[in-house]
Amino acid sequence: MNYLVEKTLQFINSIYNTKNIPNYVADLISSQISALKKITVITKDFSVGIWEGYYDDVFDGPIRGAFNTADVAFHYAPALLILYPDLLKNLLEQLYKFRLDYNTEEFVIIANSILENFIEYKRAILKDPSLLSDFKKIVETVKDIVKKTGKDPKDRIPHFFRIPNRRSVQGYHLLDASIKYLLMVYLYSRYTGDTSLMKTTEEVIQSIVRTHLKDGLPYHFTPAGIDQEWKTTFNFFRNQDMRDNARSLLGYTTSEISYQTFDDWSMIGFVSYTSILWYSAIKLLGKQKLLEEAENGLNKLWNGKYYDLWYDPESGYRDTACLSSQLMGVWYCRLVGESCFDEDKERKIMSEIFKNNFIEGEGLINGRYINKPRPSEVGNIPYFNNTGLINRVGSQMDTPWTGVEFAFASHLLYLGMEDEALKILKEVYDRYETAGMFWKHVEWGAYYSRPLSAFSITLAYAGISYDGGRKLLKIRPKKKNFTWIILLPSFWGIIDYDEENRLIKIKVIKTKDGVADVNAIETNFPIGDITINGEKTRFPLRIKDGDEILIR
Repeated sequence: MNYLVEKTLQFINSIYNTKNIPNYVADLISSQISALKKITVITKDFSVGIWEGYYDDVFDGPIRGAFNTADVAFHYAPALLILYPDLLKNLLEQLYKFRLDYNTEEFVIIANSILENFIEYKRAILKDPSLLSDFKKIVETVKDIVKKTGKDPKDRIPHFFRIPNRRSVQGYHLLDASIKYLLMVYLYSRYTGDTSLMKTTEEVIQSIVRTHLKDGLPYHFTPAGIDQEWKTTFNFFRNQDMRDNARSLLGYTTSEISYQTFDDWSMIGFVSYTSILWYSAIKLLGKQKLLEEAENGLNKLWNGKYYDLWYDPESGYRDTACLSSQLMGVWYCRLVGESCFDEDKERKIMSEIFKNNFIEGEGLINGRYINKPRPSEVGNIPYFNNTGLINRVGSQMDTPWTGVEFAFASHLLYLGMEDEALKILKEVYDRYETAGMFWKHVEWGAYYSRPLSAFSITLAYAGISYDGGRKLLKIRPKKKNFTWIILLPSFWGIIDYDEENRLIKIKVIKTKDGVADVNAIETNFPIGDITINGEKTRFPLRIKDGDEILIR
């Protein structure tokens, strides 16, 4: 027990051992530790379950289990990576294990949501009505149909689990879940050097290609969100005895397959959020042909300052709103030490988003139309995109999400835009200090998991990325002088960085397995001498608990 108390205190004290980093930033990180503990469960078979959020009488949330939510895990994956990498691997293994597969009722439903398959299925029933009394024949028929049409949704990644690591999947309707899985696998593999999950990515890529790819980008069909499907179209049908029969009339697909994490905010056609997630994933995974097609497709969304929210080539409709999360895929590139965009363009887009969407007294709202009224200012109004859908007061577009704000601030720090990052972080801090619930972050329910993205700020301040295969540690901060905690899957401690004097000190507090190997370090200045505990050494380094490393 004394050991646990000692290490816990060391960890907390390390978060607050800062120089040239505001204390409120440390507060924002530490406030997530209690949330992580509260929402994490380990089952009898040692499977991890991370609650998406807790049900709350005021803030709603899941009334049944909602574990390991793929689209939200994307934001908290960096936290699991640097704190409990084995838990992140377990979570990813669950998502892959229960990907959409043949011989399941979910496959029949999702496959037949696609119009080309649905038409063939109806023709098959016409020719053989006995299908309707034999589920095995239904499954085999649908499998034959998807081979014929090429529209096979097999290997889609699930949304979340009702029970961890059980066939209790809530649905397969989020397109971004599959794309984010690719990025999370790459993040885990890059940092840990464990590439066992990399072989799973090709199946997921091909699932997206078969069912959604159009002109190089993932295409979002209607219904694309709760606001359109259930709050608008469904309500046209008021006959309670027949209402369920209207399900296939709620959009182009007979059931939803094109939602994304902003699930109450319909985005149609080519969407900047998922398009750039896709672009970043295939760039990191080295899919050159797909990358070239995606680059051409992205031109359809570029307006010279940022990427439009969405553009639908079928209807010609376009939504020019500025989305705060449009470069989340590029943020992952930064986390792994890569640059997916031209840095000057990347910085200009981030500046434009900050200028448009950061509002003092509110924070970084999810999206905004330039020089157009907001619902919070004038009440419910239609979105400015010709769909007729209503942008309501308190909509997902018109509010800040703390987990998005933390991720965006982390991205800013990687780019050296500390002033903007600190304005966002201070706004988050003040919001919680004023309203309360500092340890009870809310989104869909309380103790919400997305704000665990705060831990990525520790990586971003130090400009850290790690290649676990090559055991290459990059420390390339934009900030010239600071002290703070360093968190990696293999060890954690305190880093003291002084670029003016070309000096890095790392105090290793704990290694994952008693020892950690570092074959090379890259930083912003040439490395001359390295000492461990006062003794000169050279690469490769073998680091142990308590070691003091001096790099100059």
